[in-house]
Amino acid sequence: MWAVTFHQDTEAPGVGTATATDGAATVSRRLDTNDGEDIGKFLQECEAAAAKVLKMSGDSAAVIAKVEAVLNGGK
Repeated sequence: MWAVTFHQDTEAPGVGTATATDGAATVSRRLDTNDGEDIGKFLQECEAAAAKVLKMSGDSAAVIAKVEAVLNGGK
């Protein structure tokens, strides 16, 4: 589940730093919430970060399984 924080750090309403995290992936950057395209890009960045973490997690699991198999007498 994603958790998002937003800190408005300018006088312009809706412009500031957004951070989204799902426990494994985190994206943090300046965001203009008045710009629908910028919001869309931010959402895509979050989804890409989550996909990258998921792939790395799967790759790690495959390596672990291979090493455990060898250590436990398998091939």
